[in-house]
Amino acid sequence: MDSNGIHIMMNKNIVRFCHYNADDFTVVSFYSNEMHNENIPFPNVIIDLNDIHLFNENQHTHVIVDNGKFFGFKTVDVVITYEAALELAKTNRKFAYKNESDPFYMEWQYEQTAQSENIWRDKVAEIKSRYPLPQQ
Repeated sequence: MDSNGIHIMMNKNIVRFCHYNADDFTVVSFYSNEMHNENIPFPNVIIDLNDIHLFNENQHTHVIVDNGKFFGFKTVDVVITYEAALELAKTNRKFAYKNESDPFYMEWQYEQTAQSENIWRDKVAEIKSRYPLPQQ
């Protein structure tokens, strides 16, 4: 590790890291030496790909670390405001529209068929269902 707390990778093996907030152990992000080279923020712990899948599948929020060793993840319930929930839903929708429904929209614009329009509208409805706007 260098003086800035960044891991220096000396080999080409893929190593995965969980970067977390030192104050409350909230997971910040995941990194790998393959994609991020030497720019792995600190604090972090070494994990494997299966740990990342478990984190996502179980919607965990925090990492369990003791003396720099990884022991798993846990979920901590967080209460957020209506405004924050609304912003989160809108951000998720915007990302999903861009990556999932926009290609169908472009296809519909090109083909101008009822079938391609229905495919696009169905995808938009699916995204809205997946990321509902919160009730006040």
